[in-house]
Amino acid sequence: MVKIRSKVISVLVLATWCAAVLGASEARACVVCVPYPKVTHADTLLASENVVLAREDPARPFTLAIVEVLKGSTGDDSTGVFLPSVNRRQLKLNAADGIVLVQRDGAWERLTYASPEYKAFIGEILAHAVNWRGDSGARSRFDYFASRLNDEHAGIRQQAYLEVGRAPYDWIKTVALEIPVERLRANLADYRFIEWHRLYILMLGQSKEDRDRAYIREKFERAAHYRSTINLSAWATAYVEAYPVVAIDRIENWYFKDAERTRAELEEILRAFSVLTNSDRLLVSQRTAELRRRLAGAYASLLEHHPGMSGWVANDLRRWERRVLVERLKEIRRNKIALDPASAFAVDSYLKLAAGFAALDSAQ
Repeated sequence: MVKIRSKVISVLVLATWCAAVLGASEARACVVCVPYPKVTHADTLLASENVVLAREDPARPFTLAIVEVLKGSTGDDSTGVFLPSVNRRQLKLNAADGIVLVQRDGAWERLTYASPEYKAFIGEILAHAVNWRGDSGARSRFDYFASRLNDEHAGIRQQAYLEVGRAPYDWIKTVALEIPVERLRANLADYRFIEWHRLYILMLGQSKEDRDRAYIREKFERAAHYRSTINLSAWATAYVEAYPVVAIDRIENWYFKDAERTRAELEEILRAFSVLTNSDRLLVSQRTAELRRRLAGAYASLLEHHPGMSGWVANDLRRWERRVLVERLKEIRRNKIALDPASAFAVDSYLKLAAGFAALDSAQ
């Protein structure tokens, strides 16, 4: 029974991984950005049947009652949702505030406490519902939240961060410097939220100021020296953007040729390279094409010193639709080098497709 269960779990894990690797939507996302909630307030609002603003029910203390319908329709003002003491005190002091509730499958759920500013923000999200549908509305949605990254309301800024941080990296680059660079620096100096720094690191990577480029170099070199993985993928991305001529060679020497580097470190670096080279544009820019050629040489070093990472390499090469490192990957499979099921699947899939890809002029 244990063996059967183990095999079933392995198959499910592999199937999940393959779906993520081969799915187009994953290729569009910025995989080094926001590490926190995958579901934003906008996601919940747009998916809910009804959205209301509620306050304490005069007839039922500590219970919320509907005072305004923001989306849909309701036939009963009572919700049965509990009102915590802390929010009860807030509402007594702020007559214009309320608790936003959403209804899905007939059940009411609390979404957030809302000031008038945040209620207006929710209203704007709901008003954009039609325009944001499907892939065609994704850019419009991104542009809206990008315009709120500098909002004075902390909650609105947070939601804007979550939305923008999961967009394709190509899009993030276009709005990177719309946030004043002074704010980027201040946010990165606040270590209370270090796990939230990734988007700001990527944005700072677009700065052309020498002090910012030097700051990025210092942070990346420090991470390499102390073997830190905290925000490493974001620092590596920014480092390549800031120093496009020397960064790849240094990363190859410091990470790929170092047999002592951990898998966690290497995966962070490879996430950065995937983001930098998997362009969302229909036509790959000359800079991206050159970066891919240079990375192919670095990947050859990675496969020599860390053949267990071949699944990551094969996945990138498949997305590039370029034939390179084929013989080395075949050798890894012939020599039966231990690979996890997902990596073996990625390598075998790439080798089957490689014959149909154009050759990439690069070190083999």
